Amino acid sequence: MQPLFLSVENHTFQIRRLEPNDAPSLAQHANNPNIANMLRDRFPNPYTEQDAINFIKHTQETDKESVFAIVSNQQAVGSIGLMFQDDIYRFSAEIGYWLGESYWGKGIISTAIPIITRHAFKDLKFNRVFAKVSARNTASMRVLEKTGFQLEGIGRKASFKNGEWIDEYNYALLRK
Repeated sequence: MQPLFLSVENHTFQIRRLEPNDAPSLAQHANNPNIANMLRDRFPNPYTEQDAINFIKHTQETDKESVFAIVSNQQAVGSIGLMFQDDIYRFSAEIGYWLGESYWGKGIISTAIPIITRHAFKDLKFNRVFAKVSARNTASMRVLEKTGFQLEGIGRKASFKNGEWIDEYNYALLRK
């Protein structure tokens, strides 16, 4: 996928592959418990520059994911990507994303999700893109619904985060 420049609410951003020089800004924006609390435990908190370096290196070496930086003013302020499934689920990908808190509510993620799902269906030939969302993350649920994802079900107490059991909302979008 070629880098894309997009505008939302008088704000221009870019979606492109992660680069090694993104590490400082990625760490700056990711180092936020409000972000980490909504994601899996593999997303560290605190989030250091070394964590960003390791993540970028991982994205460049893996053939199991397709991950992009969300860039504003030449700074990586978030990430969006697809985690490829295997075996009988090999035509499915899980979408994941996060964005620096100062960029929330600007329409960036709701603009980026359709681009990445189009990439999944057209370029990567997936049949299904799905997301698993913590019951606490109502903003993410709204953006998925806004971008055409449908709620398939709720896994009761499906995840354990910060010492408590949390329901997980399962969303999916199918190739047309």
